[in-house]
Parts: sequence; structure tokens; C-alpha cells
Amino acid sequence: MDLLPDQSELNSSLSPFTVSNYTSGPGKDGWDANAEFDINGAPEGMIHSSVDASELPTPEGAAGFLQTKLQQLRDGTRQGGFVGDVGPSTPELTMDADEAYFGVFMSPEGAPPMVVALQISRYEDQVIATTVMLRPNGPVTQASAQTLGVITGQLLRLMNSD
Repeated sequence: MDLLPDQSELNSSLSPFTVSNYTSGPGKDGWDANAEFDINGAPEGMIHSSVDASELPTPEGAAGFLQTKLQQLRDGTRQGGFVGDVGPSTPELTMDADEAYFGVFMSPEGAPPMVVALQISRYEDQVIATTVMLRPNGPVTQASAQTLGVITGQLLRLMNSD
């Protein structure tokens, strides 16, 4: 499925960071396709990302699929004790999507520190979810939040530019 980025597109978009451990294939949980990869070069910690994409027969079907995935996400993060929420994206992040939702979640108190940023967007009959997870070397700092933001922004631009 050509909705997914390949490793060279990712390296080009994320420079000076580099992508490793890239895998792509069929999706899970109802998604048509999935790509997962590590992003190297951030002094703040380890970064892992995934992109899921599906193409549905109709825009209405895609809208329903997006809402189902949003509810699964909310349920899963609540069950995991994560702190945060997902809501409509700001205009800068929505780009030209028909609908888009963005969220940031932090691991619960006492768990190893992790921050997750994600966006799920719908373009007519296509739904794309982008997730970036940062496991900082220590507490979450302004620098780690900025790194997460830069990488998330670059991935969103890449995934939402077609």
C-alpha cells in the first residue's frame, strides 16, 4: 500500500535523525497496512514510531472507522493508566484533512517515563494514524518535549502531504 512512507522518505524528512529497524506490512486490528521504525539521534532518549493506514470503500465508512479507532485509543490509554487525551487537531496540524485528532499521553506515575504523541486523520476514504513514542533517559524535560514535537510534526507533514 503506497499510503506508507518508505525508509528513504523517512530519513529525508527526519534528517538529521536517522531511521532504523524499519518494517512494513499488513496492518493489525482492522488497519490495512502498518510501518514501524526507530528514530535515532535524539540525545533525550529512544524514539519509536508507527504509521497505520487504511482505505475504506466510502468516506462515510472511513469516518466510522476513524471514530472506532479513536474510542479504542481512549479506552486503551485509560486502561494503561496513561495521562492525557486526544481531541480535534489545531489548524496547523490538520493540514487539508477532512477530520483530524491529536493527543499527547504520558506514562502513569511510578511507571518508566514515556511520552506518546499521536494523530489520526481522514482524507475522504483514507485513514492514517501516526504515533511517536519517546522513552526519555530521565524525567520528561522541555528538550525531550521539543524533540517529540519536531519529529511528530515532520512525520505529519510527510504523511499528510499526498
